[in-house]
Amino acid sequence: AELSDGYDPEGARAVGHKIDTATSAMVFADSNVTVRAFRTIHGPLQDTYAYRFESEDRTVVFTGDGGPYHKNIVAAAKDADILVAEAVTEANIQHAPWGGDTVEEKKREIFRYHFSPAVLARIANEARVKMIVLSHEQNYNNGRDYDPLGIVKEIRAAGFNGVIHS
Repeated sequence: AELSDGYDPEGARAVGHKIDTATSAMVFADSNVTVRAFRTIHGPLQDTYAYRFESEDRTVVFTGDGGPYHKNIVAAAKDADILVAEAVTEANIQHAPWGGDTVEEKKREIFRYHFSPAVLARIANEARVKMIVLSHEQNYNNGRDYDPLGIVKEIRAAGFNGVIHS
């Protein structure tokens, strides 16, 4: 299938399937792993999911892009060994190049699509996640005061005390 930017690598293929659930559904299982999809919220998009991969000895959850707090993400991440999630700085959101002109506009718009550090910490704590692995970090800054661990520090300040990899 051709991608939206027109780039069509030879042999690329994506196979989608309908997940008809308001909460979660098993989408794959074999002798090694069970995969469940959990409906999430990502702005106005209707079909966005977090995926929970369970094997005999560990559970890994991928949230994909986040958004506001959602009980289905907590359910997906319940007692996970690893939660792979994204986050956007709140402390430096004024430097985001999108989302509005004021800090309030940026927070309202950006956090419809992505987790704030406080929301991610809340989800991880409620789900009793052992470890967060950050992906798709949006650590906006002014270019002079960049802190590569800025989002990690914000998640810690919001109350998550488990392991965080950035």
